[in-house]
Amino acid sequence: MSRHVLFSFDLERDFARAVELRGRWVSRDRTAGGFAERPQWVGIRARGRDGVLRWIDREMERASVVVTLVGAETAGLYYVTHALERAHERDLGVVGIRVHQMDDGLQRVGVPGYDPLDGFRDASGRRLYMTHDWLPGFSDRFLGSWIEFAAEQAGL
Repeated sequence: MSRHVLFSFDLERDFARAVELRGRWVSRDRTAGGFAERPQWVGIRARGRDGVLRWIDREMERASVVVTLVGAETAGLYYVTHALERAHERDLGVVGIRVHQMDDGLQRVGVPGYDPLDGFRDASGRRLYMTHDWLPGFSDRFLGSWIEFAAEQAGL
């Protein structure tokens, strides 16, 4: 089945990690949204907060799953929070991937941060969305199944 995935992440700290994960996801029947190269982001950000939010909302219109890259400071980022709240409202699939063990493009790994998905719980207090640890050399074989599981949990 064709899936359009919106990647949500800390642009300043996790861009290289997002590029790697997007590359592992995209194929003939898989697409990635919510992703602009750095030069495009300059233009998107120039539109101000409302412009960025409109861009995220447009990208989300095609998405079936939102993948949030959980890095050192992802939780609390305004645009990440916006994407997660919209995904929850629209009953999209949502999955988190802890990326602190991935190379940041400068041969450095990060530190774990608070998981923004932890705040999404049902009435009994059970987490609504799963978060997985990215383990280099191991997790690449599971990325597709994590995304598909999130879509299935959402009934998509």
